[in-house]
Amino acid sequence: MCQDNKKDLVARIIAIVGVAIALTTVVIQIVSFFHGQKNDRKIQNIEINQLLNQAYDQMGGGVEGTTLFFLSPPRSEEELRHLEVARRKIDAALILNPQHPTAHNYLGIYLFKVGKTIEAKEEFLQAFDLNPEDSRILSNLGITLYKLGESQEAIRHYRKAIEIEPTSSRHNNLGLILKKIGETETAIKEFTQAIRLNSTESYFYYNRGNALKETGRITEAIQDYHKALQLEPDHSPSYNNMGLAFMEDGRTEEAINAFRKAIDINPVSAMAFNNIGFALNTQGDFNSAIPHLKRAIELEPTAWRPYNNIGIAFRATGNIQESLKAYRSAIKLKPQNAIPYNNLGNVLRSKSHFDESIEAYKESIGLDENYAEPHDGLGLALILKGRTSDAITEFRTAITLNPNLINAYVHLGNALLTQGKLKEADLAFSKAKELEQQDK
Repeated sequence: MCQDNKKDLVARIIAIVGVAIALTTVVIQIVSFFHGQKNDRKIQNIEINQLLNQAYDQMGGGVEGTTLFFLSPPRSEEELRHLEVARRKIDAALILNPQHPTAHNYLGIYLFKVGKTIEAKEEFLQAFDLNPEDSRILSNLGITLYKLGESQEAIRHYRKAIEIEPTSSRHNNLGLILKKIGETETAIKEFTQAIRLNSTESYFYYNRGNALKETGRITEAIQDYHKALQLEPDHSPSYNNMGLAFMEDGRTEEAINAFRKAIDINPVSAMAFNNIGFALNTQGDFNSAIPHLKRAIELEPTAWRPYNNIGIAFRATGNIQESLKAYRSAIKLKPQNAIPYNNLGNVLRSKSHFDESIEAYKESIGLDENYAEPHDGLGLALILKGRTSDAITEFRTAITLNPNLINAYVHLGNALLTQGKLKEADLAFSKAKELEQQDK
């Protein structure tokens, strides 16, 4: 009996050992399976990262950067070729993992760079859903939303990106967006923060200078342009915009020198040629202005300002037909702008085409009800048509819109004299004289 018990015990032990061995084998197989899966995932992730790194290099980087508003679709066959290589690599990464947030982010970058902004937005949104805390995705989405006109949403995403990871380029780009929608003071703060984080980037000073100039802080703007040029001496736009700041400050000669330097650096800058022509007009050097304005038109024949400015120069030098032609070209290019209509009215009035001049002035007023000069010009045309009372109304409107418009006071005084209103006329002349003294 004892012997039988021993045999039974041994049998049980053998059975237990067998089960243990079987379980161990199963465990080993399970562990091996999951370990293999882990290794496979690791290898897959390495492969995806390699593909995406290669794609990023082919695209020449991401969407955000200091030149946000200079981005454009690829211009050369080589650029397109690089982008298509990038697209294939991104597609390969998405086949390996359709839920990879960086792959969707990079596909958004590709689509943005080839001009498919709506499709880019969808990819960035998908990337954002997969990883809402990735600041790169947020900033790319912000830029794309801005490009689509969704400014407030763009700002919200950009602020979130900055909150997660503040960088100088993000503060700069947020400043550019804010400035574009008219929040210039807030934009200045963003540019200032960008400079605090990186004081060696010329564009930050240039962008802040533009914003400061827009708010009338001319001295500070000029300082920023100087700083931008210290960091990047060959930056033509800084010289050009500094010239505009000098013009606003009444420093015409310094403005002309700045425009000349802009042209020296970039001889095909239509804007700089137009601006130097405008400055020369301001100095009364119309003969020198004309060749610069002609060059501006050659370089950019679809811009209305050079035509308007050369119209002023032609009229001043007695070339009335060319002046009329120039103003009409400006109107054709920018029919919603009030300025060339007013200038056209002035030339037509000087040639005694009173009815046509009145129509031009009325067009100008209709386009900009706060523009004082066409009311003054219309008043003069009405005087010549014998409509003195109507003219006086126009002169008074001009003065209401621009209380510093000296000519309107003079014209009002003359009109009042013809009606025998000597006291009112004297008040108008006195005001004109007071303003002239202030200008000196």
